[in-house]
Amino acid sequence: MIFAAFDLDGILINSMELIYMGLEEAGYGPDRNNHKVFRFNWLPGGEPPVDFQWDLFFYRLLTERFDETEPIDRYVRQFMNEVYYDGKEAIRVVTARPYGALMYHAIKMTLSRHFPDIDFSIDICEYGSEKIRYLGDAIDIYFEDRRKTVLSLAKAGKIVFMRNDDYNQIDNCQDLIAIYNARLVELQPGMIVTFDDYAELIEHKVPEFINPRLS
Repeated sequence: MIFAAFDLDGILINSMELIYMGLEEAGYGPDRNNHKVFRFNWLPGGEPPVDFQWDLFFYRLLTERFDETEPIDRYVRQFMNEVYYDGKEAIRVVTARPYGALMYHAIKMTLSRHFPDIDFSIDICEYGSEKIRYLGDAIDIYFEDRRKTVLSLAKAGKIVFMRNDDYNQIDNCQDLIAIYNARLVELQPGMIVTFDDYAELIEHKVPEFINPRLS
């Protein structure tokens, strides 16, 4: 079995720039200086209406402009293929996006085109804080890029691999705890592991590590 699960944007693929552009071209104003994946802050007067069809927006955007998305780095496909080959079962993706009938299809299509040799199991939650409920006891390790979610999952006992990017830089785990005022929190060494690209994980044979319960 595979005892790891993965976030989507910022971990497996890079589609945030396309999403920002799509919203701006539709006349809305996401605040690019305040990065909250799929829970955007908005410039004054730039928020979509409450009945905005997010699933249709994503489906059309990712179907018609798929070529403007890309794997998060040039090593991630090799890494995921190794995990899939070792685990011999669908890889779980747990991601926070707005609900809608077409959202699952948009994610499934994006993954299947970027990772054609892999089967995925997809769970969609509305907020990053809900991810722990979807992971449950079956998943020991999660790959995430958002600092607040990283900390909450580590506090809940998950080992979290955080891919470094310009919006989530930290000097050490104590800085991460301080950012969110989570005083008196004790994290065991190794609960948060940062990496720059998937070449590092391939080099250290992480596909073997993320199946820790296999005999």
